[in-house]
Amino acid sequence: MSEADLAQYVNSFRRTGFRGALNYYRNLDVNWHLQRSLSGLKVEVPALYMVGEQDAGLSMPGMRQIIDAMPDLVPNLKQSLTIPDCGHWAPQEKPHEVSEAIIAFSRSAYFR
Repeated sequence: MSEADLAQYVNSFRRTGFRGALNYYRNLDVNWHLQRSLSGLKVEVPALYMVGEQDAGLSMPGMRQIIDAMPDLVPNLKQSLTIPDCGHWAPQEKPHEVSEAIIAFSRSAYFR
């Protein structure tokens, strides 16, 4: 992330606080309840999965099993990509690599 990008985040959080970002996690139980209607549905469109190799989420208990089970939930998972030297915020940390992967995936034979 560039110094200019970091400064933008700092200025925004100074002005508005960090509540919005935290409320997602504070609301997980309600989100789970509201999304019950999606239970059993699968992602049927061609899909690309990307994760930063240093994403702290990868160390959460059960996360590897969730990732290993992804082909069952996403039957058209066409590619899994691990971005080297990258954490949780891949679009901010490695914007060029993320954009290239999305563009290449979008141009691939999966969509012809």
